[in-house]
Amino acid sequence: MPIDEPTREAYEIMAEENADWSDEPHRRHLEWPATRSLLPDLDGLRLLEAGCGIGDYTEYFLERGAEVVAVDATAAAVERARERYADDPVTVYHADLTEPLTFLDEDSVDLVVSQLVLEHIPDWRPVFGEFARVLRPDGRFVFSTGNPVSGWNGPDDAEAYFETEKLTQDWGEMQPRNYRRPLAEHLNPLAESGFAIERFLEPTPDPAYREVDPEKYERLTTLPRWECVRARLIE
Repeated sequence: MPIDEPTREAYEIMAEENADWSDEPHRRHLEWPATRSLLPDLDGLRLLEAGCGIGDYTEYFLERGAEVVAVDATAAAVERARERYADDPVTVYHADLTEPLTFLDEDSVDLVVSQLVLEHIPDWRPVFGEFARVLRPDGRFVFSTGNPVSGWNGPDDAEAYFETEKLTQDWGEMQPRNYRRPLAEHLNPLAESGFAIERFLEPTPDPAYREVDPEKYERLTTLPRWECVRARLIE
């Protein structure tokens, strides 16, 4: 099932505006430090960046010696990323992660990294299955996504917790869709695709976040917003 059109449109607008997604406080002071801590030594690795956007994090991977194959479903983002890294060992594909990655052979990458992308995808099983296909034996999959308790209102909302629920985000003129799913639907697709979890983080914000937004900082120290995972391909 392709990514919802309102989601694609939202990211097209952001890419056309050349928005620096990595500078958003949630990323700079919360998600990225945790995700970065899960990465192996990148020198000499062939890395699939699944949902690269305009390439805000691609530079980090390149600086540490990785060869990058980048993928995004947003045409404008792909164009920006290609321009940005025209002289670097990066190949950028316009592709939807919900479809087979036909441009990649089996056992052709060492590491898959996906940051805050999976929450836009309703069913992770075919996506994880495709990552398992292209990863070499013992390869790693590092990803961040929304925590299942984020936005959940407690016992009165218990029935909804067990469902995979489509949510509409209000970003002003943009209305992307997210999918909130129970913890079982985070873990089981990994196991069914041959992955074993090595580390599972529920990050709290860096102290610098307090200076940016004290109210959000306090909330994020008591309720997880994201989860960051490193899994190893064992089958």
